[in-house]
Amino acid sequence: MKKDKEQAFITKALEQFEESKTAEQANRERARASMAFENGDQWTEAEKQQRLGRPCCTVNRVSGTSKKIVNSMRQNRPRIKIRPEDSATDPMVAELMTGLIRNIENVSDADSAYDNGASCSVRGAYGYWRALTRYADDNTFDQDIYIERIVNPFSVYYDQSAIKADYSDADFCFIISDIKRKKAEESYKDANFGGIDKGEGESMSDWFATDTVRIAEYFYKEPVTKHIYELPDGNVIEIEKPKVTKETDETGQSVEMVEDSNGFKAPFKRTRSVKSHKVMWCKISGREILEGPQEWAGKYIPIIPELGEEKWIEGERILNSAIKDAMEPQKIYNWAMSNNMETLALSPKQPWILTAEQIGEYQALWDKAYTTPMPYLLYKHVEGQASPSRLGGSVSDSGALQLAQISADDIKVTTGVYDASLGARSNETSGKAIRARAAEGDIATFEFPDNQIKAVKYTGKVLVDLIQNIYDGDRVVRLMGDDLKKTFANAKPGPDGKPLVNPNQDGTEAWARVNFTYVNPITGEKTIYNNLSTGKFDVTCDAGPGYLTKRQEAADGMIQLGQGAPQVMPVLIPRIAKAQDWPEAQEIGEEIKALMQPQPAQAPPPDPRIQLAVMKGEQDLKKGQQDLAKGQLDIEGKKIDLAKDAQSMQAAQVQNQMQGQQQIAQMIPIIQQVVIDTLRMMGGR
Repeated sequence: MKKDKEQAFITKALEQFEESKTAEQANRERARASMAFENGDQWTEAEKQQRLGRPCCTVNRVSGTSKKIVNSMRQNRPRIKIRPEDSATDPMVAELMTGLIRNIENVSDADSAYDNGASCSVRGAYGYWRALTRYADDNTFDQDIYIERIVNPFSVYYDQSAIKADYSDADFCFIISDIKRKKAEESYKDANFGGIDKGEGESMSDWFATDTVRIAEYFYKEPVTKHIYELPDGNVIEIEKPKVTKETDETGQSVEMVEDSNGFKAPFKRTRSVKSHKVMWCKISGREILEGPQEWAGKYIPIIPELGEEKWIEGERILNSAIKDAMEPQKIYNWAMSNNMETLALSPKQPWILTAEQIGEYQALWDKAYTTPMPYLLYKHVEGQASPSRLGGSVSDSGALQLAQISADDIKVTTGVYDASLGARSNETSGKAIRARAAEGDIATFEFPDNQIKAVKYTGKVLVDLIQNIYDGDRVVRLMGDDLKKTFANAKPGPDGKPLVNPNQDGTEAWARVNFTYVNPITGEKTIYNNLSTGKFDVTCDAGPGYLTKRQEAADGMIQLGQGAPQVMPVLIPRIAKAQDWPEAQEIGEEIKALMQPQPAQAPPPDPRIQLAVMKGEQDLKKGQQDLAKGQLDIEGKKIDLAKDAQSMQAAQVQNQMQGQQQIAQMIPIIQQVVIDTLRMMGGR
């Protein structure tokens, strides 16, 4: 930027920062006070000075309340689920999005970010985390998405004109860091981190302190006009700087064509302009731009807020912690307990009743009895006199104790968290009744987990938007889930025959080829498989009781069902055993199931008469089988004899034929001679 333009930019940024700082000052003061109070800083300096030398104790009852709320939220972590928004979006791509987001959360340790946001919103009034991108490696242009916690909620300054709970309608956001001056000068060698110049004002003292320098990440929305074009096939594309021309098609008709900056050209049916924005990012000091500005990859400012108790009074957003209304009863409780301690400490030391003769030589020892703990006191026994004894006992401050009890009840009333919710015993006996009583506290403080669900849902929107812009090339990504084998059971292989999604053995993670581009070598048609850059998606959050709680509720429900219908208990008892939180509960349930299955009836003892009959039958059967075998042997012998006879007859027939042929052969010369003689005689005549 040119110098004048950069100065105008910085001036506007500082104005926005001061505007946000002023607008939320009251919320910040309440949040700081609440967090310090919950941490145990429950006496002001003035109160400590007034009670100098007197008991000033802190019995931190509100800390248990906030721990209960935060830990309950940890047991019911919301999980992001992506669903297709319309019929044109591939449901399989939505499952890919869900698995990819699970992997992003796992790699980023997003649970820590969510837990920190919950802790800050419950103990203070609000917390934050952020989404960011990093290059996957030093030698690639591929980027990965991460979720990172913001440990200091007071470092974030959002546009306070935003009215949505997720601040998605905010125009700017700052994340400030006060770092050591020497480190800042080493990181930004050309920057001007000098002292405050004349005319810069006292507001710059925070930006340029003696030992520290303030640097801010500055997200802001810059208005843009988007041009939307509908193509003949129904697809809608967005072009920021379009070039529209007229060309003649094959039929000789004039057709309007649109072209983008990358050379893509296509005919279109209709167009319209949309007023929108793009998110910009830079780093600034109080005087100059240190890095950027550059366009952020998504359309959302990637700073996700988690609010505590939110109220609106005359257009002003009021944010409170879970313990805000319990702070006064807690102060009274501390005061009452301190006064009772003081009363006990200052109550008169009750004197001993004895005679001078009894202590005699031990008087020095008795004089130290009030100031020095002693295991025993010696005295001289005097005949006819009782042993030394003490008058009465110390007196407590009954009024202070009563006030402490009232204050303890007031803490429960103002937080909505009662003894049963904190684990104290009550008159409930069944597990279901105890959990139902404890759930009353969950209902009273439900806005806090509900606000976390909303914050995580907004995180899903931010991640989907980033995924469609960051994961825009052909690459392999890791997915995580509960049963990816079942989820992608119907996934078809790619055109090369290789799987597009390949789950591991237990189905908890998978590797997927996304934006896989295939060009048909014959037709030249291009197809993109697992295309993450297109489609419209809805974001939902699955949140509910943890697995252990669900099992307990299931066991209670089955027990009640069995009490109402005892005939189903054989079916329910193994399942009830499996639902318990015992060691080897599953194995015990299987053994009970096997034990309760109906066993086959045992056969009666055998009758001897029946056994004899069976034995005789077996003998008869054996004899019959032997006779049958003998008959079969006879038949086979007869078959053999018949075969021999047939062979003999056939041999005789052959012999007869041969004898006949020999006789004919012997007769032929005789016949020939007779014929010759006859012919001669006929010729002689």
